[in-house]
Amino acid sequence: MRIVIVSVILLCIGCKAQDKAEAQNEAMQENQEVLVPFLQDEYSGGEAQETMIIKDAKSLKSFFSQINKTRKPGIAVPDIDFAKNTVVIYCSGTRNDGGLPELKMSHENDTELVFEASHRMPGKKVSYISSPFSLYIMPHTDKAIVFTANKK
Repeated sequence: MRIVIVSVILLCIGCKAQDKAEAQNEAMQENQEVLVPFLQDEYSGGEAQETMIIKDAKSLKSFFSQINKTRKPGIAVPDIDFAKNTVVIYCSGTRNDGGLPELKMSHENDTELVFEASHRMPGKKVSYISSPFSLYIMPHTDKAIVFTANKK
């Protein structure tokens, strides 16, 4: 009888620990998926490094008109529900390394979301100049969105 009682107690403790681990894992996944990659390309049309927070369709269309100036056919403007989402674009400026810009969530507090900007390097050397960009979608937030440079 004691073995049964001890087994039931251990089973309950194990289940609670597993539930806690699952809750932490879900919270971590939510944190990582705040910024969802949507589109990356090697030509943004801009020469300088720039980060944009876009909260309306008109601004998004303006950005796509810039990148589509020399494209035939151009990249279609994505249909974003701006009542629920915000678009974040990171342009890394003119480069000759063939890499793509990248944003990752660094941390969050009560008033701001902090993202770290970096440049992912390709495995091979290239011989052309590009001005790459990455477009991300995130849920609408009232928190300030802050960008920091990668410290590598």
